[in-house]
Amino acid sequence: MMVGLPSIWSFLRAVVYSPAAWLMVCLAMLQALWRLARRRRIPDYWLFFFLAAWLPLFGLGLFGWDVEVRYTEFALLPLLLCALAASQEFSAVLMRRLSPTRVPAVRALLAAGAAILIVNPVSLAHTVNGGYSIHPDHKGAAEFIQSIHPRPGDVIVAEDALQQTYYLGRIDYWLRGISNSAQFVRMKGGELRDIYTDAPLLGTGAALMALVERRDRGAIYVIGTGEFRGDDLPLMRSDGIYEALQRPIFVPVFLGRDGLTQVWKVAAPNDAAAPADRRN
Repeated sequence: MMVGLPSIWSFLRAVVYSPAAWLMVCLAMLQALWRLARRRRIPDYWLFFFLAAWLPLFGLGLFGWDVEVRYTEFALLPLLLCALAASQEFSAVLMRRLSPTRVPAVRALLAAGAAILIVNPVSLAHTVNGGYSIHPDHKGAAEFIQSIHPRPGDVIVAEDALQQTYYLGRIDYWLRGISNSAQFVRMKGGELRDIYTDAPLLGTGAALMALVERRDRGAIYVIGTGEFRGDDLPLMRSDGIYEALQRPIFVPVFLGRDGLTQVWKVAAPNDAAAPADRRN
């Protein structure tokens, strides 16, 4: 179950959105299964949970062994609704043991506690108002490129191809290590292209340097990624790309508001030769 299909990792990935909600649902599910084993009725919301959360997550496990967390986000809303329904069912048992005068106060306290545990208001506020502390500055990098008015022949290379294509309309190349991009490319016209933007792939440091060495190009602008940081960067910039970007020819010209998204410039061959010509 840990290495084959159907994979259980789709369920494990979905847990990160609200561990408390999953715990509450799982505890209530044990009670519901016990009722079924004794041929007793269970609440209708379990049918909703089965159709809207469990079955789709199970189906997702048939198509991918270790899916990205974002692909499980669809299960969050039905999960929260079922967790609240389960908490209401648990509280109803407790309410029957209390005196009528204490029921409203205890019910309000339990409802507030369930909402805090399930939704986590602090985490929610941090996510909604996180700004560039958790969101890459794709837009800032694109606005910088637009502000310098690239000339005909200039080359735009982006690590985050999808986002920069959205902001700029098009890019010339997608920069990503071939070992990390194989599942996102297709062969077209004799070259590998991104399946989403149709941008040709620069999948190795050698391919990037081959572009730099071309004499018929303009300036090259490499828009770096703010999606990955730390140890993830060498993985995304594998196959020699990480080392190529460390060369002095790649000059940093922009740093995003997130403190991560960079733009490097490689001068056009004619521009680089111009100062030497003037000295002569």
